Amino acid sequence: MDQTIGIVGLGMIGHLHVQALEQIEGVDVIGGADTAPGRTLSYRGRPRPVYRRLGDLLDRSPSAVIVATPTPAHAAIYRTLATHGHRPRLVLMEKPLGSSLAEVDEILGAGPDMEVIGLYHAAHAPEVLWAMDHALAWQETYGAFSGYVASFADPYRDRGAAHNRAYVNSWVDSGINALSAAYRFLQLTAIDELITLDEQGSTFWASVRFRGNGRENAGTIETSWAVPDPVKHSTLRLGQDTRLYLDHQQATGCLRQGDATREEFADTSTLPRLQMHYKNTLHSIFIDKKGYYTASESRLLHRLLFERAPHPPAEEDIA
Repeated sequence: MDQTIGIVGLGMIGHLHVQALEQIEGVDVIGGADTAPGRTLSYRGRPRPVYRRLGDLLDRSPSAVIVATPTPAHAAIYRTLATHGHRPRLVLMEKPLGSSLAEVDEILGAGPDMEVIGLYHAAHAPEVLWAMDHALAWQETYGAFSGYVASFADPYRDRGAAHNRAYVNSWVDSGINALSAAYRFLQLTAIDELITLDEQGSTFWASVRFRGNGRENAGTIETSWAVPDPVKHSTLRLGQDTRLYLDHQQATGCLRQGDATREEFADTSTLPRLQMHYKNTLHSIFIDKKGYYTASESRLLHRLLFERAPHPPAEEDIA
């Protein structure tokens, strides 16, 4: 029996979910909900109804609902889902789950008859999955993960107030991507410091702590909207002289020991990058039924995201 799915929010991300679901057998999108007038939805070439009220979509009793709205709307949507008579069994919600840790705790407390799963598409990128498949063997050969540096940047700074309300800032929007991808490899424990690097509040720098090989290690994440082109990459050190380079924009990977390349990867899929991310994410939930983050793991990622209030750089950092 097909999984019947309703899509809440039919902007760009909502339609990416629909395109990804079209690549997966055994699922059927039965309708969507969006408060904006004029939204349309089709699935496998056939039109599907779009409702202005979420309750009207839920009256069709979808077995799963994907929430693809801006983050500030998640808590209110969750409350409607949780209290409706046709409460769905499964809720898949875009990252981050809420605008605060209190909202995240409420959303993750849905109860045993309604599971909420966070959608962390960066953690399902092809280059990340490739590295996951080899990570244990690499550590046995080259040493445990001992360092981490990541940068996630998009050209979003001048998109205006409506965009900023929807995505909050680069740390909330992209920091969760960096953290969810890093968590595939690292035992993340804390954000020690979060600094705002520019007056517009579009660039952030975070000091990240993780445990490995019985010791505390440090890494950094930088997120920004102040770039001309998107740039996303993570570098993880193994032992002393081996580096794993992951280019999340180009979907490539490289393991280098000193000056020698030991392993390389390049995604050969014909699907666009984000569509491939979402296909992998949704396949892990509906088909594999593994590989996605549990509620406790989601809670940890959001604690790291929200546990430090950003502060401006010290004068010596500016000079």
